[in-house]
Amino acid sequence: MEIYEEQLKKHKGNLYNLLSMAFKHVPSYKGMTRSVEYYLENYKNWTELPILEKSHIQNNFSDYIAKPNLTQDPNIRVLHTSGSTGVPLKIFRDKKEDLLLTKKLWKVRRNWDKDVINLNLLYLYRTIESAKQKVLRLGCEEYLDLSREVLANYKEEIRVFEPQWMIGPPSAVNRLAQIYQDDKETFKSLKFIEMYGEMILPHQREFIQKVFDCPVVNHYGCRELDVLSYECPNQKMHAWEEHLFFEVLKNGEPVAPHEEGELVVTSLTNNIMPFIRYKIGDIVRLYSTQEECSCGKQGLILEPVGGRIANLVITEDKILTSVIFDTAFSRTIRSNANAIQEFQVVQKNLKHFLIYIVKGENFSENVLTFLIEEFNKFIEDVFYEFVYVDKISNSESGKTATFIPLKNNNPLNLIGGR
Repeated sequence: MEIYEEQLKKHKGNLYNLLSMAFKHVPSYKGMTRSVEYYLENYKNWTELPILEKSHIQNNFSDYIAKPNLTQDPNIRVLHTSGSTGVPLKIFRDKKEDLLLTKKLWKVRRNWDKDVINLNLLYLYRTIESAKQKVLRLGCEEYLDLSREVLANYKEEIRVFEPQWMIGPPSAVNRLAQIYQDDKETFKSLKFIEMYGEMILPHQREFIQKVFDCPVVNHYGCRELDVLSYECPNQKMHAWEEHLFFEVLKNGEPVAPHEEGELVVTSLTNNIMPFIRYKIGDIVRLYSTQEECSCGKQGLILEPVGGRIANLVITEDKILTSVIFDTAFSRTIRSNANAIQEFQVVQKNLKHFLIYIVKGENFSENVLTFLIEEFNKFIEDVFYEFVYVDKISNSESGKTATFIPLKNNNPLNLIGGR
């Protein structure tokens, strides 16, 4: 199809270098029977390359990196996915690549304010990206209690700080907006809010924009590949096509522009841990526009349609997001290799959680103890019931739901609006 042939032609030089390196140095690609030139001849040939899934890397990690002992290299950054699909993953990235991608992100942020690096930033969860930033940070990397009592305690600090922009996941920003609306308050200093990490639901966007009287910006990405697309002031989700080759598939076949399908991406910048035809698992639409947007961009538009939606974990004294379970499992898996393959948490009531686990070959009671200790860092005085299974079913989007919330889990109904 034309949209894929055009990308293949545009990126032919980078793809040639990527495949040449992978075929020579990456064990999983050394056995390819066709030449690099063959796969780049046309898109039909390109599709003969295998689809790469997260589980492939998790189960055979050393087969997907260009050289051993990368953790000892001072020029390599080690990252981890959150485990939001049930399969946390370790990622290697060259620090030069990291710098390149970070610089581009700040460049597109300047579409919203030319002086964004100097604006007061209200940050939910994440660590700061630049030492130059003036930041008020709520919570830590993966934990923020979203109960009314805790968030309301931040309001005076927020008022004094006068944030000019905000970054956070939709579920957390939406909860903060609910509290300000309930109290008939707001802060008018915000110029825009950048959302990341979860699907932005239309009602969330409308509600947040109304309460805080500023635009919401969709930052769509994943830890493996960084930013995938970023929203401009004209509500266009411009794809990062300079660094990535995008495909959208349905039942393994490419879909036409504007049609929904599963996102598959090839990184043009990571040559130490190549992501070639890597299945993200989100449902998206991809199309091209030849008219130049007033923001200065033209080309591919990548719109997420279905993906990560965080749910609330509600206990008798706390309201948190389901990220806490992703974090606890990720820490356990990092510290206990090949112990847990997949997981899913189902909340049955305020004190009862059902934990489904697909055991790895190194699973033991010590691993279970470690996991419970990680859970207890976030919530205590609840009961965990563990169930061991061979497989956890995917959702219609192709992703594993790692958390199933209480039905009708409106916190105002359940625990009196804490």
